[in-house]
Amino acid sequence: MKKEYEYLSDEELNKLIADVETEGLAVAPESIEDKVFSYVDRKEQKNSQRTKKADFYRYCFKVWGAVAAAILLLVLLPAVRGPRENFASREDVISRKETPTREEYLSQNKAEDRDEVLSGRSSDGIHKLQEAIESKIAEFDM
Repeated sequence: MKKEYEYLSDEELNKLIADVETEGLAVAPESIEDKVFSYVDRKEQKNSQRTKKADFYRYCFKVWGAVAAAILLLVLLPAVRGPRENFASREDVISRKETPTREEYLSQNKAEDRDEVLSGRSSDGIHKLQEAIESKIAEFDM
C-alpha cells in the first residue's frame, strides 16, 4: 500500500480481486457479531451517562444564572428607579380627578326597565328578521 494516500495500488488491487475470485470471501467468526454489538451497547451506555450528566450540569448552570439575574435585578432596580418623591400619592391623584357621585352618574344615564328593553328588542328583532327573509326571497326570484 502507498503510505501517503493509504489506497491500494493497481497491482495490489488486482491481486486482491484475483484472491477473492479464487478463494471466495473470508468468513468472519460466528462470535464476532455478539462482540461488536456488546461493544456498541457499552459505548452507547457510556455516552448516555455522559449526556445525562452534561444535561444536568447545563440545567444547573441555567438555574444558577436565573437566580443570579434575579438577585441582581432586586439589588439594582431600587437604585435605578430613583427616589419615590417623583411619584404622585393616591391622595394627589384623587384630588385632581373630578369623579361624579353615584347619584350624578345614575342621573346622566337613564336605565330602561325590563319591559322597555324586551319590547324594543323584540320589535326590532322581528322587523330585521322579516327584512332579511324578504331580501333572500327576492334574490331567489331573480
